[in-house]
Formats: sequence, structure tokens, C-alpha cells
Amino acid sequence: MAPHIWCPNPDFNNPEHRWSMIQRPLVEAIADLLSSNGKVFLQSDVEAVAVRMKEQFLRYGKGKLVPLRNQDDLKINGRYWLRENPFGVPSDWEKHVLERGAPMYRLIFSKSSSKD
Repeated sequence: MAPHIWCPNPDFNNPEHRWSMIQRPLVEAIADLLSSNGKVFLQSDVEAVAVRMKEQFLRYGKGKLVPLRNQDDLKINGRYWLRENPFGVPSDWEKHVLERGAPMYRLIFSKSSSKD
């Protein structure tokens, strides 16, 4: 199973905590330990959190992690996001968000086989 980070908002009412789960050491460890062509799935119902996760993976992925795009990705506010959860089984929170008609912001990073 691919590593995944879903809705990392331990205390949504405290803005400083929205960013606390995705930090440099975690991204670096994923970049180092993920197998060649391995993937990591990121998802949030808060666009700013999803954008921040993407930025952290780009910044601290040591050039080993690249975002994947599909031709059927959704474009929301000028950014591309996966249309569907690749696992096919949504979390309870994901179901709740989608049932109320709100978007989920999803992306996948793949480890480049040339940068091991």
C-alpha cells in the first residue's frame, strides 16, 4: 500500500496546527524510504492545506518526488487535483465532505527511479 496523508488537520480551529503534521523530516524520510516509482497520496478538504502539502513535498523531497498528473484531473482555482481517490474506499470524513458537495483536493507524488 502506498503511504498516504488524508486531511491532516489535528485542530482545525487553531490555524497554527493546520500545518504541524507535514514537516521537513517526514517528507525527507518519505523521499528516502519510498521505493523507486513508489507513490504517496495526499488529500485534504482544505485547499490551503493541500497546497501547503504539495509545496512541502516539492521543497523537501530532495528532487526525488514528482507530482503526477492525469488528463482527467480537476482544475480548481487554477490548480490541478485528482478527480477520484485512487484507493477507491473513501474515509468517513471524505464521505462527509463529498456528501455536502464540497471538493477534496488530492494529489499523488511518485518517486523518480533515476534519483535513488
